[in-house]
Amino acid sequence: MTKRNDFTKIRRNLKLYPWLYFFRGCLPSVAIAILFFEQVTGSYFLASLIFAIVFISISIFEIPCGMFSDQYLGRRKTLILGAIAIFATSFFYATGGVVESFSFFVIGAILEGLSEAFISGTNEGLLFESMVELRKGKHFHEVSGRCQALWQAGMVIGTSLGFGVAYFYSLQTAMWLNLIFAFAMFIITLFLVEPKCLKKPHRTNVFLHMRQSLHNMISNPLIRTITCARLLNYSAGEVLYRFEVAFFNVLIPLWAITFARIERQLLGVISFWFSGPVLNRFSFKKTLPAVVGIDVVTRSFGIIINSVASPFILPFSNLVFGVEMTASDTLLQREFSSEQRATIFSLISLLVNICKALLYVLIGVVADWWGIWLAMLAAITIKGSSIPLYLKISKLIKD
Repeated sequence: MTKRNDFTKIRRNLKLYPWLYFFRGCLPSVAIAILFFEQVTGSYFLASLIFAIVFISISIFEIPCGMFSDQYLGRRKTLILGAIAIFATSFFYATGGVVESFSFFVIGAILEGLSEAFISGTNEGLLFESMVELRKGKHFHEVSGRCQALWQAGMVIGTSLGFGVAYFYSLQTAMWLNLIFAFAMFIITLFLVEPKCLKKPHRTNVFLHMRQSLHNMISNPLIRTITCARLLNYSAGEVLYRFEVAFFNVLIPLWAITFARIERQLLGVISFWFSGPVLNRFSFKKTLPAVVGIDVVTRSFGIIINSVASPFILPFSNLVFGVEMTASDTLLQREFSSEQRATIFSLISLLVNICKALLYVLIGVVADWWGIWLAMLAAITIKGSSIPLYLKISKLIKD
C-alpha cells in the first residue's frame, strides 16, 4: 500500500511538470527583453552587457546550486528557490525601466543568473528521477519532449502578450506581466514531490564531490564531446535568438515581428512534441547531427538573404530544435549518476554560460559598430563550427 501511495505521489510530478514548463515559456520578457533594454539604455552594447551579466552570474552560482540540489536541499526545494528568484528578477527588470536605472537591470540580471543556476540540471534531474522511480526511465525523451513542447506553446502566449502589449501600450507594461507567470511557477513548485532516492541526500565532502564530478565529466568521452559541442552551438544559438528580434526590427514593423515569433514557437511545439517518436524511428545516432546541420543551414539562408522574407524563414530552424535539444539532454541524463546528476550538469552549464557571456559582449560590439546583420552572420558562423563535433558524437552513441 505504501509503495502504491509513493507511486501516486510521484506521478503528480508528471502532471505538474508540463504546467511548470508552460508558465516558464509564458514570460513575455524572453521575447522583448533585447528591445526593452535597448530602448532604456540606448545601446545594443549595454543591452547585451545585461545578458552577459546574466551568464556571468549563472557561472558563479551554477556549481554551488548544483551541489545544493545533489547533496543538501534536494530537487524540490532548489526549484522553489529558483521560482522565487524568477519573481524577484521580473520585479527588478520592470522597476529598472520605470526609474531608468541600469543598476536595477544589473541586480535583475544577477537574480536571473541565480534563478537559472537553481533550475539548471535540477529541472531535468527531478523529471528523469521521477521517471526512473516509476520504472519509465526509457521513455524520458518522449515525456521531456512533450513537456518542452508546452514550454514552446507557452512562448506563443508570452510572445503574443509581449509584442501585443508593447504595440498597444508599451514595452514597460509588457515587462510587468512577467510577475503573473513567475508567481504561477512558484505555486506549482510547492506541490512537486521529491524523488525517493533524494529524500535523504548523502552528503559527502564538498571538494571530493566536486573532484569526482569533474573527473567523471572529463573521463567520459560522450559527456566531454557533447560539452564541447554545446559551447559553440548553445552559446551562439542563445545570442541568435535574443538578437533575432533586433534583426527583424530593421526589416519589418513591430506588429509583424509578433507573427514571426509566433511562427517560431509553434514550430517549436511541433518539434518537441514529436521529438520522441522521431528519435525512436531514426535513432539518436542518425538524427542528432542531421538536425543540427538543418538548423544551421536554415538560419544561414535567412540571415544571408537579409530581406523581408528573413523573419519568416529563420523560425523554420525551430522545426528541428526540439529534436536536437531532447536528444542531447537525454544522452547526458543517461550518463549521469543520481548523486552527481545536477553537479555535472552545472559544470557543463558553467562552461556554456561563460561562452554565452563572452559572445554577448562580442556580438553586442559588432552590432553597435558594424550593424545587426554582420552580428547575426558572425553568430551563425560560430554555431556552424559545432557540426564536426556532432558528427563525432554520433560515432560515440551506442543505440
